[in-house]
Amino acid sequence: SGSYSEATTALAAVREDAETVLAERDRAFGDAFAAADAAFAEDNYDSASLAIDRALDLRPESKPAAALKIRIDALPALLKKIAAAAVARVENNLTAEASHLAEALNIDPARMGLVQRADEVRRLIGEEKFTRHIADGLKRVDGRDLVAARRSLAAARAIYAGRTEIGVLDEKIAALQVELMIERLIETARAAAQVDDWRAAEQAYVKARRLTPAGRMIADELARA
Repeated sequence: SGSYSEATTALAAVREDAETVLAERDRAFGDAFAAADAAFAEDNYDSASLAIDRALDLRPESKPAAALKIRIDALPALLKKIAAAAVARVENNLTAEASHLAEALNIDPARMGLVQRADEVRRLIGEEKFTRHIADGLKRVDGRDLVAARRSLAAARAIYAGRTEIGVLDEKIAALQVELMIERLIETARAAAQVDDWRAAEQAYVKARRLTPAGRMIADELARA
């Protein structure tokens, strides 16, 4: 109708009202989002779910709110895995705890507390395996099972290559290897002597003496050969 002055005044009033409504909406969204985040941090699924739904009703385009809703929706399954991991920890079942923690982190990888505990559990499992391999290797050496002892040493070295225990077991295996070689050479020499093949007996005793120069019996048998 050409009443530009009245139109401008009315538009200014509408704009002021709209800005007020939008500001109130932003404040309400911020409060709802903060409440959802706080409830989620406390693992309070019901409160977090209600708050994030309210926030998304106010601003459905919000990507941070949408991302938080995904984490909140997964919270019941996450808490179940965390509880299972806690039970396994009380039972001192590191393997089960590691499995439950891995499943929990698959649900929510951002849980730094779970990440740190999972790292610690992996370290403890590694320590257990390492100790078990070293003990088994020493047992195999005592049982004169060179092949099995070497297998245990390799398994232990794959976990912690630089540990002192590796050197100890390695030395014992080397000593056993020499001992077994000497025994085989003596057996070969005696078998040759039985058939009067003194040259073969001599050669075997020479090799044995190189491995244990202080061996009196070997020196005597070498002289006899």
